[in-house]
Amino acid sequence: MDAHAPYEALSLPVAGRLDPRWDPLWILGDPSALASPLVAIIGTRMPDPAARTLALTLARDLSVRGIGVLSGGALGIDAAAHAGVLDAKGRTAVVLPCGLEHTYPRRHAALYREIVALGGALVSQFPPETPPTHWTFPRRNELVAALADLVVVVQAPDPSGALLAASAARAAGRRLMTVPASPFDRRARGNLRLLRAGARPCMHADDVVAYLAETDGPLFAAREPVAARPSRATRATRPREPERAPSRTRGPDPATLDAAGTLVYEALAVGPRHVEEVAQATGLPAFRAQQSLLTMVLAGFIEDRGGGIFARADAQG
Repeated sequence: MDAHAPYEALSLPVAGRLDPRWDPLWILGDPSALASPLVAIIGTRMPDPAARTLALTLARDLSVRGIGVLSGGALGIDAAAHAGVLDAKGRTAVVLPCGLEHTYPRRHAALYREIVALGGALVSQFPPETPPTHWTFPRRNELVAALADLVVVVQAPDPSGALLAASAARAAGRRLMTVPASPFDRRARGNLRLLRAGARPCMHADDVVAYLAETDGPLFAAREPVAARPSRATRATRPREPERAPSRTRGPDPATLDAAGTLVYEALAVGPRHVEEVAQATGLPAFRAQQSLLTMVLAGFIEDRGGGIFARADAQG
């Protein structure tokens, strides 16, 4: 971007949930583009035409309903999502993997100018002079998840940056959705992994609106806000983020697990077990036991040790 653009560092009251490590955020444009409800639409840089169209349509339909759309400005799914919002004359925000004095990717310079001109914003956690590099992209994905109320993965291979954002969404207690895909589609193997781990299926905007209307997600219990931080000179006040899911050094709060998750976690109290042993011990169908296991792997409660063997994250054996 223009080195003389009127960007500024702000402590933003974004849904009252951002961790202090994101303070400040560098903003070019209107900070209200980050107002809740805010849905992140993300995915591969090389989508098929159907996935690209779905991302554009989903973003446009959500924008018409007054829901903000967030993405990472990358080629492919991200760009389609931003374009869908612009089609609806809505507001969208781009989370950049670099400082605001750089444009990445370069071919999106015109897109970014249009987004800002129509009331959207470019957002970065990095000082303006920071170039895009290998370590900034994972951090960008984490911030996308932290800013959003809900994350939709449209199409993602395994592994991919979109899956990193999905994992960060789980860790932050955000709602997670993905588009169902064919098991033969290499570009969407990450979608299947997320579905097995408990992500909600998403096929159109109504699915997103319905999930946003719920009070808590399928794994994590609703969280209570904590006291706001003191304001700093020339910056707005932003409350601290609510407590995250339990760390790997201790087990999950039982209130954060559904019935199947509780059974599966208790079955691992004796030590590492194969998924079939877990299913037998819990009385759950094998596919349901595996779904709960993978969900808790993403949450950090248990570890996948390979070969179908799972163990509690704090287990030593």
